[in-house]
Amino acid sequence: MIKEIKYNGYTAQPSDYECQDGDLSASLNLISEDSHIKTLSQPDVILRLQKGERVLFIHNTLGQKNYILARGGVNNSFEIFWLKKDKNSSVAGNTDGAKHIATMNSLLDVAAVGNTLVFALEDGLRYLLWKDDNYLQLRNRPPFISIDFGMYKAGFLNDADQYAIPARCGQRWNGRRGHAEKEELAQVTQMAYGLLLPAIADKVTSKGYFYQPFFVRYAYRLYDGTYSWHSAPILMLPTILPPFIMYSDDGSSPAAEETLNATFTLNVPFFGLAYRILSDGLADLSNWSDIVAGIDVFVSAPIYTYDQSKDLPWTPVTTTRSILAEVSPDKELSTSGRPSEVVASEVFVGHYADKISGAYVDHTMETAGSDNYTILNIRPHENMHRNIHSVHDFYKLAEIDIKDIKAMSDMAPLEITDPDLSSLVTRQTLSDDYQSHCNLVASSLYAFNSRLNLSGVKIAPAEPFPLRSCMQYGNPEGLTITRVRITVWSRLNGVRCYSVHTGEENFEADIWHNPAANFPRYIYYPDASAYKMEIFITDSQKYIINLSPHDFLNGAYYYMGKSGMSKVTTPVNAEPETAQCAALVSVSSKIYTSEINNPFTFPLLGINTIGSGDIYGICSAAKALSQGQFGQFPLYAFTSEGVWALETTSVGTYSAKQPITRDVCVNPASITQIDSAVLLATDRGIMLISGSQTQCISDTINTDFPFDILSLPEMEKLHSMLRHDDKTCFPIAPFSEFLRTCGMVYDYVHQHIIVFSPLHSYSYVYSLKSQNWGMMFSKIDSVVNSYPEALAVDKDCNLVDFTKDSAAEIRGLLISRPLKLDAPDMLKTVDTVIQRGLFRQGHVQSVLYGSRDLYNWHPVWSSKDHYLRGFRGTPYKYFRIALLCDLAEGESIYGATAQFTPRQTNQPR
Repeated sequence: MIKEIKYNGYTAQPSDYECQDGDLSASLNLISEDSHIKTLSQPDVILRLQKGERVLFIHNTLGQKNYILARGGVNNSFEIFWLKKDKNSSVAGNTDGAKHIATMNSLLDVAAVGNTLVFALEDGLRYLLWKDDNYLQLRNRPPFISIDFGMYKAGFLNDADQYAIPARCGQRWNGRRGHAEKEELAQVTQMAYGLLLPAIADKVTSKGYFYQPFFVRYAYRLYDGTYSWHSAPILMLPTILPPFIMYSDDGSSPAAEETLNATFTLNVPFFGLAYRILSDGLADLSNWSDIVAGIDVFVSAPIYTYDQSKDLPWTPVTTTRSILAEVSPDKELSTSGRPSEVVASEVFVGHYADKISGAYVDHTMETAGSDNYTILNIRPHENMHRNIHSVHDFYKLAEIDIKDIKAMSDMAPLEITDPDLSSLVTRQTLSDDYQSHCNLVASSLYAFNSRLNLSGVKIAPAEPFPLRSCMQYGNPEGLTITRVRITVWSRLNGVRCYSVHTGEENFEADIWHNPAANFPRYIYYPDASAYKMEIFITDSQKYIINLSPHDFLNGAYYYMGKSGMSKVTTPVNAEPETAQCAALVSVSSKIYTSEINNPFTFPLLGINTIGSGDIYGICSAAKALSQGQFGQFPLYAFTSEGVWALETTSVGTYSAKQPITRDVCVNPASITQIDSAVLLATDRGIMLISGSQTQCISDTINTDFPFDILSLPEMEKLHSMLRHDDKTCFPIAPFSEFLRTCGMVYDYVHQHIIVFSPLHSYSYVYSLKSQNWGMMFSKIDSVVNSYPEALAVDKDCNLVDFTKDSAAEIRGLLISRPLKLDAPDMLKTVDTVIQRGLFRQGHVQSVLYGSRDLYNWHPVWSSKDHYLRGFRGTPYKYFRIALLCDLAEGESIYGATAQFTPRQTNQPR
């Protein structure tokens, strides 16, 4: 009887008893494709590396490609180099000319967005910026530049005018005869504000000056016009008094229905905004000139100390005691009579300098006795301090270009872009930032649509701002200088954590003049979950204060209100922190997505929560329209709960659509993008995800009990003829174990998926064309990104390309699975086996094995060519064919013809 056998791919399922004739137990360096078995060539060497060197990444810059190399690895420390890729050379080069860039520790992943390389390290992100034909090393964000802001007295409003006022509103009118009517008070109020407000508009706000409290805040303006790394809002208190309007009248005693001739005279100081840039961080900032365009300064609308909507009370006053008690109601113990608390003899009324070069200090006013003048009784705003709590809108005031950000020795007037502040609230506003000062530690990076995506994220709370950058500038003369350490406690994801700003000896911003007399009345920290701050000077001098979440900003603040307006301000101490806290908190269910073409900033809209498990990695199933360009296709997030599909929104961010499979990736290194699908290793095997459909492509080779090829008799001799000394080149590990350490290389040119493990010297090869598996020798240590090339680094320190076939001679080994020849339970003898295909004489050598139980195999016959003839012997139920192949280019094997005779058919065997 004659049986025609067509060879298929390598399989391990179903069992040997059920398998189809033609399936292969080994297909080493061979694969079934295009209906025949052909050779899998070894990859070509394109770059020879130094010992211990590896290629981390291939960076596509404008007009060239650069190899990013790592050397070392001692104590997890790597030296990073770069080398230009030679496009035209056909001979493998070396890395002797590589240029050193940086030293990095504990490298986890690498990605690129445009001309910026991003490294994920165990202590955060690092950046390398391609500039002027070299790489510039940057940290995870630019240095924080501290700026002193202070108010200096720019002048006084002393405008005056005469008015005929109702008699009952006059100072000398006999109050026992009655009170002023509401209409009369409204009339006087209009006169007072009719004098004050035009003067303010004409001489103060239109000239770029201030006369009310406000907040100032600044932020980096980036090259794309967005803002990041905001400063704390700084409360500026040039005055906390309502405006003073002096009053005098003609002294007559008219009837209640008559009028008095009165003169209103303004006594209102106004102030300029001064600044000084400190030297801290300026040297490093110059490296950020391609990302940071400058610093823009923003201010809030005025926080009014008086309420223009309310009429003045009846009659002017001759003492300011009642007004001062309301704005700064600090008490002192009475020294006469029965002990009681009375209004302090002097109270804080503003913090400013009398001139721009003067001392920026607290100013006070005495409260005892009567004043030698009469003023209109403009009452303090009852909600002024409450309004300070809620300020959140900031309007653009000034720009400082990066070339002008230089250390300043003295305070100088801030150059306001448009000095007319009368329409301040119509200007560009500063959107609040979110976690821009936090340190992000990611285990996986993925660039998509010109955005950087972080997964496996841990976050460290923001380092506190230097105290001096949180407060009005103060330089009390003749006082000692102190340096402080600031610790803040917060809760991220419910975990108690902390962050520290250590006062540095060489940091100007850490110089604090006289803390007791110059304690900040308002302190801000950029995390709404923060609840406590310690300001440490010495063991005997430290302040522990409670923080409150801001209602409208992503931060927490400390503000004492009226009780903090005394000359000597001491905060109410909170309890010290005793619980053990973390420095890093896992937010591993979140994906952080950067701004477009800006991998340095991660806005709030770019933070997405995917389920409640851990995210192991991200990958796109999009087919590249061109190198580095993608359409609106979904991303996949690989989590501990399965694989989620993410949709791209109209603004470029992502939204979690649905989990498309509950298969969990067991090895993030296995996640591999191909043309329009993604591959990953799971407990079920290798899954292919395309759209919302998933398919296991490794069912036929998935076994935890692979066939031991070397258990066949004389197989070691046959193996030695492969000229490959490593006996582990055959599958000896359970497939599930292999997958836990595997990586994948996508050979786009040949449409092959090479599944390798650095722990083994064989790889599985999957043909996307035939959907069959093969195997090949493997020395792959790691895979390297380079579409459409298929690059990897081998254990011999070579960068190899699978799209280019090596010229080295390749021998293959083919071993069939048990052949039943249509009669699995019948004894039979084979007398002829002829290999079919396109190959020259002697390029295929063959061996035939026989078995009766599928376990014990015996050699039947062998030949140095593709013919097995002239033999007859013991009958067997099952047979295996082993072929040693030395196929030349263009040669292939199709199958075999077997001639056999059934034996002993008289009973079941």
